[in-house]
Amino acid sequence: MAFVLIAAGKQYPVGPRGLRIGREPGNEVVLADGEMSRHHARVWMQGTQVYVQDLGSKNGTFVNEVRISGPQALQPGDRVRVGHTTLQLTAVPGAAPVSRPSPLLPLILIAGVGLALIMGALLLGGPWPILAPEPTITLPAISQPTSPPAEQELVERARLATVLIIALDAFGDEMNGGSGSLVGPDGYILTNFHVVEGGDTLVISVNTTDQNEPPQATYLAEIVDWDADLDLALLRVVSREDGRQLPASLNLPAIPIGDSDVLRIGDAITILGFPDVGGATVTLTRGTVAGFHDDGLGHERGWIKTDAEISPGNSGGVTINEAGELIGVPTFVSAEAHTLGRIGGLRPINLAWPLLSRIP
Repeated sequence: MAFVLIAAGKQYPVGPRGLRIGREPGNEVVLADGEMSRHHARVWMQGTQVYVQDLGSKNGTFVNEVRISGPQALQPGDRVRVGHTTLQLTAVPGAAPVSRPSPLLPLILIAGVGLALIMGALLLGGPWPILAPEPTITLPAISQPTSPPAEQELVERARLATVLIIALDAFGDEMNGGSGSLVGPDGYILTNFHVVEGGDTLVISVNTTDQNEPPQATYLAEIVDWDADLDLALLRVVSREDGRQLPASLNLPAIPIGDSDVLRIGDAITILGFPDVGGATVTLTRGTVAGFHDDGLGHERGWIKTDAEISPGNSGGVTINEAGELIGVPTFVSAEAHTLGRIGGLRPINLAWPLLSRIP
């Protein structure tokens, strides 16, 4: 059995890679609904079961008018509401298997005929007949479902979305520095507020496709909005680094946004950024979700704890899950003098949605 999602009169096949639903053109299902978020929800198939999950949207995702808080199994006929738009899951008959004759009878017949010919040749003393080979039947190729992106592809996508941020004062001297993530193709960047606080000029350096090259100072940015309590800020590229006007379309490699609420202790994560100890190029570290704790601001999951290496300069950078989605912002690292280990703190991406919702 196959499944399709019906939205705005169109049918979208549901597969293991899933369908992202939202306003941004990068989604598989793009809907012009002002009440929807840029990345609102995701529908995918796992085995024979279809699931839907909210991606931290502003107005929530509803199944049969009940708001969901995590992955929700769907049945044929279920209605999924995102914003003012209702989508419906429908089951469609799968492709019929290719009809093939049973191989048993032809083998018996061939064996019988062959035996008769051999016996006849022996009895008559004549030469053995040469049997014509059975004709080869070429069946049409069956297209295989597209496999999810390989791990290296996901890492490369995240690397290209990782930027270096340098905050300069009014005299052009460096004040602060850190990392950021491209969260919109038009040049929107998420970072820590302390990376850009007080900066008169924000210089954005982006990565090239050559992993051996340091990032190139390419753009100037300004602060769109910030939350000092959460230590998060949203930036927007406003010009080229030399002050020249931006092209009509930037089309920068933005990273997809994940859902930090579905993270569990032990989940694997990857962090990318520009720590001071890592030299001029991107540094990648890996680790796991080590736990969660509140932040004193009313958020029960205000921090994600991790054992992944975080150093000064990583602040504001990229943390992805195994699907290559942005799920957190590296913000601090704590180490006690009498301990050997260090624990890093990530701001969950779901807490950044009030800022991310500012992106058109």
